[in-house]
Amino acid sequence: MDGHPLFDLNIYSYPLSDNLTAPGLMIFPPNRKAARGRENDLLIVYFSLTGQTAITAEGLQTWMGKKVETFQRSSGTVTAGMRELIEAVNADLYERNIRPNRQNEQVTINLQVAVIKREMLYLANCGNGQSFFIGTDNQLHLQDSENGGRGLGISQSVTVRFSQSALATNDFLLLSFKSPDNWTPETLAGGQTLSVDAFCRRLFSPAGETGRGALIRFLEGTGKTQYLRYSQDNPPVPDLREEVKTTATASAPEKTVVPFKQAAVITPIAHPTHKPADLVSGTPPVVESRRTTTPSSPFVTSPSRMTTKPAEESSTPRVPIIHTDAVKTVVGNALRSSARIKNQANGWVKDTLQKVIPGEPEHPLHFSRGLLIFIAIAVPVIIVAIATTVYIHSGKNNLFGQYLAEAQSLSQRADTQMGDSASRLASLQESIYWLDKADAYGKTAESTALRNQVQAGLDSLEGVIRVDMTSALSDVLPPGTNITQMAATANNDLYALDSATGKVLRFTLTGSAYQQDTKFDCGPNPQSPLNNIGNLVDMVPISPDNSYNATIMAVDASGTLDYCVPADTGYIVKLSAPDMGWGAIQSISLYQNNLYVLDIKGNAVYRYQGSGIDFSDPPTLFFDDVVPPLSDALDIEEIGYELYILRGNGQMIECTYSPLKDMKSTTCQVPAPFVDTRAGQNLTVTSFPEAQFVQMRMTEAPDSSLYLLDASKDTIYHFSYGRNLQRVLHPRLTDGTDSTGLTPTAFTVSPGRTLFLAYSNQIYYGQIP
Repeated sequence: MDGHPLFDLNIYSYPLSDNLTAPGLMIFPPNRKAARGRENDLLIVYFSLTGQTAITAEGLQTWMGKKVETFQRSSGTVTAGMRELIEAVNADLYERNIRPNRQNEQVTINLQVAVIKREMLYLANCGNGQSFFIGTDNQLHLQDSENGGRGLGISQSVTVRFSQSALATNDFLLLSFKSPDNWTPETLAGGQTLSVDAFCRRLFSPAGETGRGALIRFLEGTGKTQYLRYSQDNPPVPDLREEVKTTATASAPEKTVVPFKQAAVITPIAHPTHKPADLVSGTPPVVESRRTTTPSSPFVTSPSRMTTKPAEESSTPRVPIIHTDAVKTVVGNALRSSARIKNQANGWVKDTLQKVIPGEPEHPLHFSRGLLIFIAIAVPVIIVAIATTVYIHSGKNNLFGQYLAEAQSLSQRADTQMGDSASRLASLQESIYWLDKADAYGKTAESTALRNQVQAGLDSLEGVIRVDMTSALSDVLPPGTNITQMAATANNDLYALDSATGKVLRFTLTGSAYQQDTKFDCGPNPQSPLNNIGNLVDMVPISPDNSYNATIMAVDASGTLDYCVPADTGYIVKLSAPDMGWGAIQSISLYQNNLYVLDIKGNAVYRYQGSGIDFSDPPTLFFDDVVPPLSDALDIEEIGYELYILRGNGQMIECTYSPLKDMKSTTCQVPAPFVDTRAGQNLTVTSFPEAQFVQMRMTEAPDSSLYLLDASKDTIYHFSYGRNLQRVLHPRLTDGTDSTGLTPTAFTVSPGRTLFLAYSNQIYYGQIP
């Protein structure tokens, strides 16, 4: 597969049965005939059928294989291809179910899709199934909460929730149908550090209803797939391949292993065309036959033969491959020299010492036999060590050259694909991949120049704009400070909410840096008996032309406002509570004297119609007939009559307020679609699975923009009010700090289009191009 890293898939079906295969699980290995950019993707499909149908197991497999071809033919992003597959399955089932003679025989499918692309795992769920990823660096729990677990085939449209994570050796993927309630991210955490048997005992203890599904462990290997049997009765045994440190037992129980058989419609694994030295061994590849057999379950073909082997074969850790013949030559020459050195050692040492010791010795020098043996052994060992070091260094240089040449070749191929954005993007991404591998062995001016060239091409296709950012503060904030909200005003003031203290900090521009106003008092103050406000959760800037002369209005979780005044004590006012009382205020937004308050526990957004900045009247519920789900809402922004709500799953809700209730009710789009125009795709999506949006900001004319902070990639997505993606802003810290190792915690955009970005107690700023 073009030298890409491969994972072996060890599959354990549950509940235990004589048949090791997992009903409903199909593995589609990379297909070299797939669309460009898709040829290295491994696809996992797990599905369960609800309802009665006369379709045979073979027919069902063939049908699903045809649907998978839609993914393999797609040339867009991985998630776009997964969506095409899911929508193709849904379209067929929906067409069947709406036929008059099928009204009482509806069939739905619960579908889980996973794609492995290099070291990344992409997941999607539709229906009453759950996916759990237990990884070294991440943990995911994915289920279809949007469609109520109804499955595919009920409606023409379907909402798909995606997720993704980096993939590493020993990580688990758990695909489950009707999984137990005690399977939560908390109970599964750390599973990747356990042996399979130990992890299964955690899953299925205490004994009871386990549902059904498959547990997949990813191991470093050659891309093979095999079914194994786990044990719940025996204590854990050491597993060298999984590098699990447990106490060894007398013997490890043997387990039945079945070579995985694919249906005839599945394309075999393509032979790799690029084989870098560190991925090639001297052993010829093993070719596994794939024959269509009579299925023993409604979904998956049954095995035709069984063999016995240990649960998961132990293997030594991977090390850089050193060519055996070359090392033998070096070592052999060195050892042949040892005999000669041994014979010459006595005379050589004597002659040397006699030359450096003045005068004639009265007696010839004598050395013990042990010393001579030590010299005879030590000298060859030193020679071998030096020779091996030189060889390894030379081997690393060779690997660097191979990887760099591969990156150059892909970059040149991208130059010939100017008219095909998708293919050009894939080539440039491949080039960066090989440059990353080359960087592991060093960097040169040539590799750095190539990286800059390739990255510029990627930025152009992906709509990325690099924003040079410099440190904003003249003094470093104390350790433990955690900035979670920021606001910038037209008069060059910067306000930052510290979640650790619950207070708002004020900074004023002095020269080229911001100086903290230590006298600014905004938030809880134990020294003031009149200050009964809790930790602040959000704030909005206000015009200082108000009765309080305040510049910031902040709120705590229970609805208490603090009008914060520079160089003076602020004013604390209690908002009139709604009839249901306050649950937990998450965010506020202010637009033209109207205050909007998001209460996530109360699942509500309340609207206060104010007089200036006075909100003494009771609130009204923003919504009318339908209230969207808000328990995972993170942020709100209001512009005109449009309310934007950012959810924790990366989706957006947009609601249009109706002041004329007798004529029209307030309406909401759940979810409101985005339009991704990068690389000429013009795709309509409900979320960006590669991003983790945590905060939202809106700017008024002439900018008229919506900005979303992506904490996972340290980027800011820039949209129009209509949610059309304009570009992606990527900070570039000019002090040499690598921002990819930092997690952004807050951001804001000033009226003058200055971007401020906080990383806990550090704040940077730069002008947006």
